[in-house]
Amino acid sequence: MIKSPASSITKAASKQTYYTIQFLVDRERVDDAYRAYAYFRWVDDLLDADSGSGPVLSKGEASVRRAFLERQKSLVESCYRGESPRDASIQEKMLF
Repeated sequence: MIKSPASSITKAASKQTYYTIQFLVDRERVDDAYRAYAYFRWVDDLLDADSGSGPVLSKGEASVRRAFLERQKSLVESCYRGESPRDASIQEKMLF
């Protein structure tokens, strides 16, 4: 069995999630579940990166995070319309 990048990301981030998906998710949805986990893990890690020790973000950090989230929201909306943006990153491609 060849592991997908999404399943490898999932296993590296959370063995419990990896095995839960592997054994409890319907066979035809396993790859989708790994992609979903890997995508949201990437989003979470990116938003948590360099967040500092305090709960208050500087204006620059907040605006960068806001722009990132707006882009992700736009990509989700594109998916609902059946579109695949050409400028998506490798991580964002897991969304579609």
